[in-house]
Amino acid sequence: MERLLLRHLAEEDTSILEAEEVLLGEVPLSILAVMHLDFVPLYTRFLDVWQDQNGPQQGSIVQEIVEAHGRSKEVEDLLFKLVVYMSGDGDLIEYNLRKNLEQLYGNFSQSELFRRMVEAMHARGSELQDSTGKRYIFSYLPGWPELTVAAETILAELDVAPREPY
Repeated sequence: MERLLLRHLAEEDTSILEAEEVLLGEVPLSILAVMHLDFVPLYTRFLDVWQDQNGPQQGSIVQEIVEAHGRSKEVEDLLFKLVVYMSGDGDLIEYNLRKNLEQLYGNFSQSELFRRMVEAMHARGSELQDSTGKRYIFSYLPGWPELTVAAETILAELDVAPREPY
């Protein structure tokens, strides 16, 4: 599996299907990632191959991974990637993971993981904003508006903070 992933990423292919509507390694990796924490990083890396994966199905699997392994570096890396690079800051966070995140972090909007997500999304700059400059960083969460407010507060801090030279 690992060799297929590396080859696929090197060749910049589109998603690879095993069968109709089943992506390469999706079923076994999903099961293994839920059952064993050691497979969560491989599942996370395969997200690059599964660009066309079914969102609701993915949300359910990620929820099962979070429930199985809780607050761990591997799970946080998975959530970070989904939110920052795969547009998971809306439905995934609000509808699939809210209960889990509240249990694991208490006030998730005050967690280091949340701040890390917002900072990384802020660093992407204009890529995550519309032509009027409105940023789409935790901006539409009607059922969990505290995250939107917290993200706006962090973004305001980052906007006024001096940037370090590279």
